[in-house]
This record gives sequence, C-alpha cells and structure tokens, in this order.
Amino acid sequence: MVRRFAVGESRSAKLEVESSTVEGFADFSGDRNPIHLDPSAAKFYGYPRQVAHGVLLMGLLSRLVGMEIPGPGAVLMSHSAEWTAPVFVGDQVEMVATVEAISTGAGIITLGISVLNQDRQQVMRGDAKVKMVEPLTEPTQPRGDQEFVALVTGASRGIGAEIARRLSQDGVALAVNYRESRESAEQIVQELQKAGGRSQAFSADMAYGDAASGLAKEVIDCFGRLDVVVHGATPSINPQKVERLSYSDVESFLKIYLGGAISLMASASPGMMERKFGRFIFLGTSYMFGVPPTAWAPTWRRRRLCGV
Repeated sequence: MVRRFAVGESRSAKLEVESSTVEGFADFSGDRNPIHLDPSAAKFYGYPRQVAHGVLLMGLLSRLVGMEIPGPGAVLMSHSAEWTAPVFVGDQVEMVATVEAISTGAGIITLGISVLNQDRQQVMRGDAKVKMVEPLTEPTQPRGDQEFVALVTGASRGIGAEIARRLSQDGVALAVNYRESRESAEQIVQELQKAGGRSQAFSADMAYGDAASGLAKEVIDCFGRLDVVVHGATPSINPQKVERLSYSDVESFLKIYLGGAISLMASASPGMMERKFGRFIFLGTSYMFGVPPTAWAPTWRRRRLCGV
C-alpha cells in the first residue's frame, strides 16, 4: 500500500546526545575538533560542554525520511539547514518534519524542518525535498479478471521493445506501436505471443496529432481499455553543429515529444479517470543521461524515424 500524506502533516524523532554518540561520529567523519571531544577544550573556547557536530542532527532527518515521512523507498533529493544554536553533549533534541508542499505528478514532498532542545530552544531549521516512490511490489493487475493494457510507442526496436517485453512478462497486454518498421514490430508481437502474452502491432506516426489520438482510440477499440501509455517514439539523433540549426531541424522533436504526448494523453485519460487508474510515462532522448559531444545538437533525417 502506497502511503499518502497531506500538507500540514508532521512526524518527529528524538535524540539524546551522549558522549559516545559524538565520539562515534568523530571516528566516522574524521572531525576530531577538540571542542567536540574534550570538556576542557570546549570550556576554553567558551562553551559549557562539548559541542555536538552540527551534521549529527541530519541523522534525524535521514531517519524521518527513510522510516516515517514518506518512509521506505524514499530518497532525499536536497536540503538546506541553518544551525541557530549549538547542541551540547547531554542535550535532548527533537526534530519535527512537516509537509509543506506535495507534487503528486513528480512524486516530490517538500518538508519544513525544525529542531528544538530540551528547553524548547530552536537549534536548527531548514527544509528538504524528498522523492516519494511507489513500491515495486505493487500489484500489477487491476481488480477483477481483466488484465492491464499498455501502449508503447516506438516499440519496434531498442528501449521501446525492451519495455514491451518487460511489461508482457508482468502479464500486461501490449499494443506495439511502429511508424515504418512493420516487420520489426510484428517480430516483437510474435515474440510476446509465443511467450504467452497478448499483443498486437499498430502503425502511427507520432509527429501528427490526429495519428497519435487515433492510435489511442484504436488500441482501446481493440483491447477494450488502455491503462498505461509509454511514449518512447523519437526521431533519430544525428550530429549537427548548433550554429547550423534551423527551426525545421528541431520541429519534429517538438511534434513527437510534446505534441504526441499531449494527443495520447487527451485520448487515453478519460478512460483512466473513469476507472480511477492510469499511468503515463514519457521518454526523451537517451542523450539526457550524459553530455552530448561538443558542438552537437539533434536533427532529424526525414527518411528515418525510429523507436528509442
């Protein structure tokens, strides 16, 4: 079950700062500043007791994010912190993390952070952004006997084909989209069917809105529903210096990546909303995972359009 949170909801974690805790962190971090470890050194610098490492408090944030809010599977994306007062050995501190904003589309929770000591004095404040992910063990079949149906565009080869294979292994019926490579798409379909899956190939050029909308409707007519759309179709990426680019060179990317996505969403979302379940996954170029070669920019060879 995926945990849900609301703005204003909060969780807390407490820590008693003992000498052993500070010494353990000093051993781990290598920060053996004497004000952390030596009572006489701390007093020499004007502190009543040893000063705990400021970063020690971030352990409370890690505990809250990983175990409470949002909990297992979550990862900390960023945080900012301001230490407003020192924490000393012997103090008892409590961190409160409060949900300040939720982006359901991006799966990101923004937390407000406040840490108080035993005298209710604030010793730290800040914020954090957390990526909230759904468990991979979430059931992959809808309620009842009917199976999920997924449309994968650009599925005749490459990443699109691998996505189709993986979904089919999970018992999802597959609509395999292609533009020109009918033979390749049919091979994927036969492969999925031979492995016991249900699949069919559909031709459509994602650069044209009517074709994208028509594809979604055709899949729904064929399978009776459409639960998942993975938009992976893309023009080929070819080397071209930026100063030589014109608008026509990148227009196809806008049509397919943006226009195709909007058209598919407009056609597929009504049924998803009615069933209260649906997923859209939009893939861009794999060049986003690294730095393209110097002076390169994507262009489109009009005679060649392939899957991701």
